[in-house]
Amino acid sequence: MSQSTEKSCDVVVIGGGPAGSAAATVLARRGARVIICERERFPRFHVGESLLPYQASVLARLGLTEKIADGCFVPKYGAYFMANDGSACSEVDFGRLLKPPFTYAYQVERSKFDHILLRHAAASGAEVLEEHAVVETELACEKCRVTVRASDGSDLILNARWVLDASGQGSFLARRLNLRENAQDLKKVAHFAHFRGGQRRTGREEGHITLVFGAGCWFWHIPLSDNRASVGCVVDHHQWKGSGQKADEFLASMIAASPWLAGWLEGSEQITDVHTVANFSYTAQRFVGPGWALVGDAATFLDPVFSTGVLLALRSGELAGSLLADRISRARPLTEATLAPYEKKMRRWSTGYFELIRAFYKPQFARIFFNPVDFFQRPITHFLGGRLELGLRHRLIIRLFHLLVRFNPYLHIVPEPRSAEASIPHG
Repeated sequence: MSQSTEKSCDVVVIGGGPAGSAAATVLARRGARVIICERERFPRFHVGESLLPYQASVLARLGLTEKIADGCFVPKYGAYFMANDGSACSEVDFGRLLKPPFTYAYQVERSKFDHILLRHAAASGAEVLEEHAVVETELACEKCRVTVRASDGSDLILNARWVLDASGQGSFLARRLNLRENAQDLKKVAHFAHFRGGQRRTGREEGHITLVFGAGCWFWHIPLSDNRASVGCVVDHHQWKGSGQKADEFLASMIAASPWLAGWLEGSEQITDVHTVANFSYTAQRFVGPGWALVGDAATFLDPVFSTGVLLALRSGELAGSLLADRISRARPLTEATLAPYEKKMRRWSTGYFELIRAFYKPQFARIFFNPVDFFQRPITHFLGGRLELGLRHRLIIRLFHLLVRFNPYLHIVPEPRSAEASIPHG
């Protein structure tokens, strides 16, 4: 075996997805020496195609606005919440509820979107090593040693002042440090594929995501470019296992049992294999330690119902990268305290989303969403649109919403607008 070579840098980033690319871009633009180690070759397939309006701010700060606008992605001006049989529908219109420039987002092919971000990090000065998998780490403040294995089997030793783990759901460091804690009440599984054809809205509504409340499940329908759509079904893990079906059989049977979605897809053609992702929501006990920090899905993974994954990846990578870059540019030591503000904010952001996700799976959530009232819908749309720092008034209104979800079964304040057939709980 050939002798390992060595390199030195300020920060090693494990993973080249949105969190890693955002962190590396910030660090490199501030003059830090940063190396991204990505085990795959981009572009590569990834689920999670729906962005949020408030991502516009972080994309602008990273210098990505024009590159994303030039990506030929479908504009997303809102969302529809649909009853399983179409008997009730509620629209969330970003243009009505949010202020410019946060009135739209994009539906993206993640393979293309992530590739744009990674190339931008490289153009900003980060060194990108694709097909280089991290196999071992020795971690200590200012003294990290990372062993990376290339696709040809050769090893590279990286000596760094800090390591950012942006390895996604693989959670390289969190698994090795035994930090992951699964949310036992959110053990879901998603089956999804791309379809071409079927029905499609036109004009400004063409890019609306549709979320369908099914019987014991929920579906997404995300319009993509070239008359394609991403269609997925999310159910409890035990429900799928208990069916005894393969993933493709299960997805087909669930779609067939949804009158609205089956009709919407009539005449379409499935053009990809069915992919399966175990959406076991989790969080790490700690996001920061001596010489390391977790960003994006490596720190916490949330049920995809509100499309928050890319937003939290970008914001967490940006924040962690900014705090490290500030210390590096001032020739100050890097310690756990350096990233204490990051851990505090990331914990607060993810906790708020976890609370709304748990509310989503309660039967009363759908009932209230199909009776839209601006008093509730506006602040919730701000938060679900990606505005992570809400004012006191909006926070209080969201708290009232949670109380309504909890007590409506007893107080009967909000009536059920759906047919009896479509009001079967979705989770």
